[in-house]
Amino acid sequence: MKSKLVIVEGLPGSGKTTWASSIHNLLRERGLPAQLYPEGDPRHPADYEATAWMPRRTFRQIRSQYPDHQEILNRFALPSGNHIILPYGQLSREMGKSCPEELVQKLASHDIYEIPLERHMSLVTERWRQFTQTPRRHPLIFECCLIQNPVTVTMLRDNAPKQRIIDYVLTLCEIIRPLDPVILYLDPSDLEERFRRVFEERPERWQRMFVSYCTQRGYGKAMGLEGLEGTLEVMLKRRELELEILPLTGLAYEIIDNTLLDEKDRTLRIDRILNL
Repeated sequence: MKSKLVIVEGLPGSGKTTWASSIHNLLRERGLPAQLYPEGDPRHPADYEATAWMPRRTFRQIRSQYPDHQEILNRFALPSGNHIILPYGQLSREMGKSCPEELVQKLASHDIYEIPLERHMSLVTERWRQFTQTPRRHPLIFECCLIQNPVTVTMLRDNAPKQRIIDYVLTLCEIIRPLDPVILYLDPSDLEERFRRVFEERPERWQRMFVSYCTQRGYGKAMGLEGLEGTLEVMLKRRELELEILPLTGLAYEIIDNTLLDEKDRTLRIDRILNL
């Protein structure tokens, strides 16, 4: 296997988690100690998941409010010029039940995915650059972070100009080119049905949050979209843009209609794509 990085992309309900897990398991069966980073993993080495960015004075203020946790806060705080980067998802995981929920909420209010767009893109771009420059012996599997996350924050959150979105994604793709990445984009023909099913299976709180993000911000708000139908329209527009970006990346990619593929078909397809 030539590639050191496999990235699985697609809309919610497209099957990303299933395919990413299958790739991980198959590589390990073939003797390759691959590592999987699913969507939302706070340990992600190339993206910022559940990570805060704040001025040093803000960090000091928050830290002073939790004297019993100052040592661990200092340990997780990473200097970034006059700011601090703090992976509060990892902090919360390590502290477990002893981590105050109010502390997590205060840190989350400075999440890197909520800061001004130019600063966000600068931090994420540098994060990918640092990741690529770190020597890797074994292949990694990422779920959705190369295209989905950049398009989400630029289009869904801020309704940035289309060319700005494309240029941002292509910058990240150029950075990771030395890793010979392969992108698998899952695009089932029954996508709308799958999305509705996944949406209904999620907790009501998640449903409200997702609809709000898609329709009360960025592109959805600009287009006057509302409710589940408006959310689906935003998702389909996101898909349209992502499929437009894929051939521009210059990276190896494959668009997969996985509607009728069973486990055996999936294994054969992965085998062929990754040259196992």
